[in-house]
Amino acid sequence: MTIRRATTEDAKNIASVAITTWVDTYAPDGMNDVYSEYVLERFTPVNLSQLIREHYVLVAETDFGIVGYALVSKSPDNKSEIETVYILPKFQGVGVGRALMDAIVSSHNDGLWLKCADYNPKALSFYRNYGFNEIGETWFVLAGEKYRCLVLELSLNKAKQV
Repeated sequence: MTIRRATTEDAKNIASVAITTWVDTYAPDGMNDVYSEYVLERFTPVNLSQLIREHYVLVAETDFGIVGYALVSKSPDNKSEIETVYILPKFQGVGVGRALMDAIVSSHNDGLWLKCADYNPKALSFYRNYGFNEIGETWFVLAGEKYRCLVLELSLNKAKQV
């Protein structure tokens, strides 16, 4: 497996990874119009090409193709926010997330933080084991429904020990 910077040529494959991972994570009971509209509008190759041009986007790639990606942006306080770490379900739990996080940490030492849905225990466990600590909460709003997310910040000392 290789971790590398994404290029705009990767956008359609990243879009497929994003939709697959989002649906697997957030729609365990099936798809409805709200979820379908969200993923089909948000995770387009055009939108992802723009994100790749404007932000730090990494892909995890096997000999066959892209199996995961991570997107990092600058927040208003000039810290780095990990906006997305999506890994195809088949490749979760085998070191892909760890490899992406290690690459992010090695290139961003300016206070990494992220938001994670509090109803995503697998991701929360991964982030906490990596060295992230809860520092607050925020809300994700979709079609008028509010979903609680935890704000986590990385303790670099702990991350290096894990």
